[in-house]
Amino acid sequence: MRRVPILPLVALLFTTALAAQETPLAIQGAVDSELGPLIEAIGTPEPRVIDGFSFWEGKIGGKAVVISRTEVGMVNAAVATTLLIRDYAPRAIINQGTAGATDASLRVGDIVLGEASAPFGSIRTNPRKRGEGIDIDQWEILPRWLRLDGERVLFERFVADPALLDAALETPYDEGRLIRGVVGSADEWNREVDKLLWAKETFGIVSEDMESASVHQVAHLYGVPFLAVRIISNSEHYDPEFRRELGATCAAYVVALAKRLASLSEQPER
Repeated sequence: MRRVPILPLVALLFTTALAAQETPLAIQGAVDSELGPLIEAIGTPEPRVIDGFSFWEGKIGGKAVVISRTEVGMVNAAVATTLLIRDYAPRAIINQGTAGATDASLRVGDIVLGEASAPFGSIRTNPRKRGEGIDIDQWEILPRWLRLDGERVLFERFVADPALLDAALETPYDEGRLIRGVVGSADEWNREVDKLLWAKETFGIVSEDMESASVHQVAHLYGVPFLAVRIISNSEHYDPEFRRELGATCAAYVVALAKRLASLSEQPER
């Protein structure tokens, strides 16, 4: 009787199982208030926890989806995204949630669809002695270098996936406007109007959050299509109160976007 090696057989079964699984769409939010409608839509109450980060698996519109709670901040979001890509190999990533307005023309309830994302927290200041104050006009922007195929490449921002952006623009939203723009991210919550205007003018960003750009950087490195979707929950320009409940509004819109993406994937190619 011929003996079949156990380890190759196990590897074959594992590979076959992976091939049979549908590649999921990944949707992220930093906190529970940004995830409620998404978790409700997939009908999965218990998360899978990987190295302290929570993931919920299910379907929206008949297609596989994994919901990821990144926790707050650039490092948390980057770690959560690396785990997400390693364990789920998603076909695309949508990072969504609340954001503050840097652009004074944005209204609370508007949703910014990130045609690009930009990290804006890396600066170097000029020498100034104690008592000489702070001069943001003299701040120097530190470059963000990535090593791609052995070469150092400078990135000022990361560009969104065009197909995801088009689908988002075509998804109905009745609670405000859908705005194309550059979303900015840093481990900051800025409430000084002059600092917000500086960030807008320097980086071209219309909103600020604490996760999108770091997720986008990881997605770019791994070649995963990405889109940031951010609802304006507060504006220091005219309405500074943080509207936490708008996180659920954004998530509900992303549920509709996920259903649209599912329906588009079922249409025959032209």
